[in-house]
Amino acid sequence: HGFAPLIQTNRGCPFSCAYCCSGTRYYDKVNFFSIQRVKEEIGYLSRHAKSHFVHLHDDNFGMFDRDYYICKIFKKVQNKNGWPVFIRAETGKNSPDKIIKCMRLLGDSLLFSASVQTMSRPALEKINRRNIASEALISVQKEIKQLGCNTNSDLILPLPGETVKSHLAAIKVLMSIGIDHISPYTTMLLTASPLHEDGKFKKERMMVKYRVIPRGFGIYENKHVVEVEKVCVGTINLSLDDYIFLRSVHFIIYSCYNGETLKELFSFLQSYSCQPFELCYAMATRIDSAPQRFRKIFERFIVDTRKELWGSEKDIFDYYAKDINFKKLVHLHKGCNLLHRYRGIIFSSHFDTMIEYAFKTALAILSEKGIECEVGAAEAIKSYILGCKNRVLDLNNEDIILELPYDIHDWKLKGYNRPLESYRWQVRVKF
Repeated sequence: HGFAPLIQTNRGCPFSCAYCCSGTRYYDKVNFFSIQRVKEEIGYLSRHAKSHFVHLHDDNFGMFDRDYYICKIFKKVQNKNGWPVFIRAETGKNSPDKIIKCMRLLGDSLLFSASVQTMSRPALEKINRRNIASEALISVQKEIKQLGCNTNSDLILPLPGETVKSHLAAIKVLMSIGIDHISPYTTMLLTASPLHEDGKFKKERMMVKYRVIPRGFGIYENKHVVEVEKVCVGTINLSLDDYIFLRSVHFIIYSCYNGETLKELFSFLQSYSCQPFELCYAMATRIDSAPQRFRKIFERFIVDTRKELWGSEKDIFDYYAKDINFKKLVHLHKGCNLLHRYRGIIFSSHFDTMIEYAFKTALAILSEKGIECEVGAAEAIKSYILGCKNRVLDLNNEDIILELPYDIHDWKLKGYNRPLESYRWQVRVKF
């Protein structure tokens, strides 16, 4: 669909988060483009953009009174031209009432970003950040879900003061309140950001590495050009091995939790007071019990997570200066976002083994808690998920017909609000 356009309606940020370039005093005053200019740009894009998406790159969209008026402009254009289908924006962490007002108007075409980055109090103090209060976050999440919209939250690992325990606790909280998509990022040491420039962070003993920016490469004037980013993968509170372990947890989250991949299974477990985090953590830590095919993919991810980190920019430039190595970037064997890459591998050829492992682990967790569940119900859910999502990248016109003892589909449509047992009747489902 062509390139997705990018638009800004203001520049600057009133907050001072240490990891962000906008956290410096230079950007602390917010300057606004005129509403007329914004209106003309949105109108122009609606007539010319080939992509159904638009990226709105304000630092805190929805936080200012005028943002609602901008949403009204988008809504008017949507009604007239059917564009944009989706607006990607970073919504502000303050003024939740204003953000919800925008969400009510634009619905699921605007993704609510409940980014926390970290929920560790020591880490928040060190990076000079204040998150939205937990009570307010829960309230906003409920309101957004009632509107039928999805939510996303970013986490950054490792920030100064973050520990394995605090990072896992943050993931657990986000899952428990029903955040739909968790996006964990490696700490980038951005030029001009306080985290990169301020000498006070030296005492955190940040472990600095370098890696290729995903798909950031090309041949220009007959030279191999590679974009590199400087990252932190360890601190005085969190070792490199801790970082690698937590990335393996992120891999499970990306593969199983995000995108409601196993929503039916997680909802089944929650009916027995077993939270989604428990299953994700167990799958990451009990990998020795996984089917061999899935275990090999998991282990390859860990190996690649280590290998994507380099000691210097020069090492990367020297390596990819050679044609044989540069071709690894061209053919996407290197230089990819590993979480995206391995999620794709799972969905293309290993989804069934992941499902087998997930259900095996889920039943083991319930058994260890002394909880008896209807195994037939678990098998019905497994069959339903496989019918919906197994080998979704294959070109196959054949229908799949399933006879199920539970109406999983109706349970799903009703929002999983009642126990699955109340949907116990024979159904025939066609995918």
